[in-house]
Parts: sequence; C-alpha cells; structure tokens
Amino acid sequence: MLLVVALLVRRARRSTPTSPQQTAPELTAPVRRFEVVAIGLPGAGKTMLLTSMYQKLHTSAGRGFHVHAPQDQVARINTWYGQVNGTESDWPAGTARGETRSFDFTLLHDHAPTGVVPGIEIGYLEYAGELLADPDLSGSTTRQHVSTAIGNADALLGIIDGLLVLRAYEGDRRARSDLQISLNTMINVMLRSPAPVAFVVTKWDLLDGFGQDENVRLGKVRDLLLAADGFRDLVSTHAARRIVRLIPVSAVGPEFARLADGKIRKRPDGQLAPYGVELPFCAVVPDAVSQAEAALDQQTRETLRREAKEAARVGVRETLRRVGTWLTAQSGRSLVSLTGLSLLVEVAAAEETQRNPPLRERLSAADQYAEGVIQSRRAVLEALRHQLAVLDARLPNARLDGGH
Repeated sequence: MLLVVALLVRRARRSTPTSPQQTAPELTAPVRRFEVVAIGLPGAGKTMLLTSMYQKLHTSAGRGFHVHAPQDQVARINTWYGQVNGTESDWPAGTARGETRSFDFTLLHDHAPTGVVPGIEIGYLEYAGELLADPDLSGSTTRQHVSTAIGNADALLGIIDGLLVLRAYEGDRRARSDLQISLNTMINVMLRSPAPVAFVVTKWDLLDGFGQDENVRLGKVRDLLLAADGFRDLVSTHAARRIVRLIPVSAVGPEFARLADGKIRKRPDGQLAPYGVELPFCAVVPDAVSQAEAALDQQTRETLRREAKEAARVGVRETLRRVGTWLTAQSGRSLVSLTGLSLLVEVAAAEETQRNPPLRERLSAADQYAEGVIQSRRAVLEALRHQLAVLDARLPNARLDGGH
C-alpha cells in the first residue's frame, strides 16, 4: 500500500499546475462514510437506543459537533420519540420479522466556516433479530443482505438486553440460557468481521442493584458475560487486533420506568433522562481510525506521515482523489476499515498543512476549500475521541480489550 501511496503522491507532484491558467479539477475532499450495523435479538432495545441517540446528538450541547439526518428519517425517529415520551402510550414497536431499517447520519462541525460541510457520514443499519435467530429465514434475500452488510461494516454494535442480564445475574436459569443464545447468535456473525465492536448493555437503569459504583457494576456485568464461552473467546482471541468495548446505556433514564410483574412499565410522572446513549455512536469513527492505525507498524506510520507531508505540498484535492480511488478500488477487506485508513491519511495531511501557514496560503482557492473541509472533519474526530476518553477514564471496565 505504501508503495502505491508514494507513487501516487509523486505523480501528483509532477502533475501539479505551475501557473494560474493550469487549474486543477474542481474537486472537494471526498466524503468519508462509515457503515455500522446494530446486532441484537428482539426486545434488546435497538429502536429505543437509536431514538434516544438521535435526540441526544441532533444538537451539540457543547460537544463541538451535531448529527443531521434526512427529514423523512427524522420524522420516523420523532414519531418513536413521541411514543416513548407519552406516559399513556405503548413503547415503540421494534423491527418486524424480516425487516431492516437503514438511516443516514452526517456529523457536522459546529464551528465550520460558512459553506463548508465536513462530510463524515455514518450509515446505520438496524434489523430484526429474527434474521439471525429464525431458521425459517436462513435463505432469505434480506438475511443475505444483512450478512453482507456485517462483513463490510466499519463498526458493529452488539445490543445486549439489560433485563436479560439482570435476570441471569439473579440466577434465573431460563434467562441465563436466553442470554447465552443471544450472545452466541451475535458472536457467530461478529467473528467473520474484523470491525471494532461495541457491546451495548441496554436498560442500565434496571441494574442499580448491582452496586453504587458504576465501574464496579459494569465489572460485574463484564464477568457475567465473560462466563459465556463464545463471548469470552471473541474477547480473548480478538482483543490484540480489534477494539472491543462494553458500554452501559439507558434510553429513558432512572426515573422514567420501573420493573413490575416482569415487565418494564412507564411511571405516570416519569421524566426522560437518557444516559450514555450517544457513546456507542460516538465510538464508530474514532475506533475505526484507531484500529486502522494500530494495524500499521511504526515504520509504515512514519512513511505515511512523510507522504502526507509531501501530499500537502501538491494540493490536497488531487492527492486525496488519487489515493482515495486506489483505496476504494480494493476488492477485499483487510484487518482495517478502508474508510478509517483513508481518514487517517487525510488527517495526517491536514496536520501538516496546519503546521505550515505559508504553505496553506500558497494553496489554490479550491484546495483551501477542500483543506477547510478536512480540518472540520479533523475537529469532529477529535471531539468524538474526547467523548471516548471521558468514558474510558470514568469506566475502565468499558474496554474489554484492555485499552491497547
């Protein structure tokens, strides 16, 4: 890969226009799109997680970025949110048997220059858990589509039902069996993908009885999950080369619902206060980039940085177009996300231009526009990384891979 990148950079350097009349093609920095698939059996809370996540992130609240979605998708999410918030209404219906739901989110930098759109996109696929668990759907076209999507994903979310965890922890044998089946179903498809994984424990508000210290509570859940053979094998086998997280979330918060007669029922006076729902989404991009970087040896990383420095001198648009074309043309998936690797190269080039203001001033207007897009994307990435750094500091047990 490095030889190809170096060759492309040198070609771009030789073909760089030397006069104002020889303008480069009007290209902006290519959009970076990350694909994420949410995996979980029926009732785990996938729809509730998505609904609360969007409500949490559609405004920045001081994070430095916010999430945008197409209006028709926003309307669907808002409908679900209205059903959640209405104390007299039922919970939103989950995905129907054999159904998939896809969403397109764009991460926007709050302080981007006027007219600059950062272009980090996240494609989010949510599907009915029966597609993995129901043998009657084994040959369905939808199941094949989901299986392909999982194999091509840049990140995976494994949704674990917190109520099932609670019952298993309390010694319910049926719940332990159901939890084992749920984990085995997810692990079976996750083992075929090299993507980073965030296991998301939903309904965290039900697990207060595990102890007052949240990290200790999460440690107890981690130990319970690691007692399952498949879960333990994925963590122990893959932790050296893929990021594996355990993130607790509550889509409604501690004062909105209660467990009564074995069911979760809304309180008449309940107040929504979602907890941690933004963190699985925030992990997608930085984990894909970090895993791509970790897969490269030190010499390769140094070479990439040198080439990024040279790339900044010849114009970010042409260099990124050439390198991006090569990356996206690869037919197979390596141990890293190609999108994550592209963003890694791009951010390295942006850092070089930022260190050298005179160099930036010599760029063409179109290159300066593209470089502004990249700098905005870099700011979004740093804001996402900050969210995860806070999580790791507060909950060390959230990193199943040991934080390597």
